[in-house]
Amino acid sequence: MKLLKILFLIAFFMILIPSTKACITSDWKFTLNIGSLKINDKVLENLCNKETCYVAEDFTVIKSSYDERVAIIIGKTSSILGFKGITFRLPYKLNEEGLPEISEVDPEKYDWKNLVKTDLNFLKDLGVVEISSQDIEKISSLATNGKNIMLCNSSWQALEPNCFCEMSNEALEMSGGIVCVKCGAPAFNVKIPEKLLTSIKTKDQISISFFILIFTLSFLIFVVILVKKLKLVH
Repeated sequence: MKLLKILFLIAFFMILIPSTKACITSDWKFTLNIGSLKINDKVLENLCNKETCYVAEDFTVIKSSYDERVAIIIGKTSSILGFKGITFRLPYKLNEEGLPEISEVDPEKYDWKNLVKTDLNFLKDLGVVEISSQDIEKISSLATNGKNIMLCNSSWQALEPNCFCEMSNEALEMSGGIVCVKCGAPAFNVKIPEKLLTSIKTKDQISISFFILIFTLSFLIFVVILVKKLKLVH
């Protein structure tokens, strides 16, 4: 019965408000969204394997380098986030009503600033996110739970979880580019991968690369020997 209720809510929000870019999820106190980021999907795809990434159609989940209990959700087309960006999600448990409760970490007391600073630098070093050190400092200084951090009018701002930046002329005239909507969505947990994302190749990848190298060298040696034999014949 609870599952049917959750599925109904998901269908309701997908059908009736498809153009909405930012809705409040019931687990908003356990999350922090960061938009306006340059994410290199191709680099992320190449680095991922089944142990380091949980890959869905619209998002990829990796483990935080700062705190292994924290999920980093990287939105591709933003069906979860309301925009293409990153969500940091602390662990929680669902009560009988399907609402999030504190399990291990109190989101109000958590060190969001160091979490964001560490993991943005981590993703920058991997080449997944293109961002300056200055932007990382500014974003991390704004980091706290239940916020959407976005670049609005050339400055980073921490918005409420149901607000986003819209650079259309109408939005700029009405509210300086910040638009807030009234909608909600149910919470759902995501699976955190077993291992941390890394730029170091796995043993299988190294073996394949080594095999290709040996094959290429063997082929070149064969060609050289063949050319020498042909010269001797002539």
